[in-house]
Amino acid sequence: MSVLELGTRVPLIFRAPWMSTSRGVKTSALAELVDLYPTLADLANVPLPEGEAGAYLGGVSLKPIFENPMTTVKDAALSQMARCWQNNTHHPAGDKVGDENNHTVSWESMR
Repeated sequence: MSVLELGTRVPLIFRAPWMSTSRGVKTSALAELVDLYPTLADLANVPLPEGEAGAYLGGVSLKPIFENPMTTVKDAALSQMARCWQNNTHHPAGDKVGDENNHTVSWESMR
């Protein structure tokens, strides 16, 4: 595991062959994996869920980048990863996290 930028990047390749403006074009626009669903829905002309079903839907459609690869849809891309489960429980001062002396051996032994 690494929280460094290099460790959190993944390849992202989209292809929409019916959009001739984006064939064989690379872009430096920022994207996150949460953008996959909104982008695919937008490219397929499928509406995104509304109300409670869409309340926690993250991401934005990257379709504008297909139309003009020089455009951007976001100013920043964030990465998040879970805390190490081995150092997350049994803190001597209570239920605080970060006890480096903890050696939990499995997910099941966590509180």
